[in-house]
Amino acid sequence: MLFGRNMTPQGYAVRMVICLAADLFDLTVGRALFALPWEEGVSTVFFTLMWGPLGLLNLTELLDVTEQLDAFIPMATLVGLWAGYNAGMWGPKRKSPRLTNDPQAD
Repeated sequence: MLFGRNMTPQGYAVRMVICLAADLFDLTVGRALFALPWEEGVSTVFFTLMWGPLGLLNLTELLDVTEQLDAFIPMATLVGLWAGYNAGMWGPKRKSPRLTNDPQAD
């Protein structure tokens, strides 16, 4: 993945800020500027590098050919929340953050 395989709480926070900014841009300016499917393809590649195979869910935005309805569904943020939940960043499976990348440290 683009930002490394081990997700730290700080790395997760940075990824979520990127996702929130992308969705906010899509909601405001993106609806008028990018009425072409290539933007969804480029963002899908980026989010797949960031989140792994879960990033491919961003392709669901291609279902709206008008680019008007998908702006109100924050797909990048939803994928980030799902990936964070699976990684134990929040929710009932929350893990204590590792201070090192050594799996023997636990």
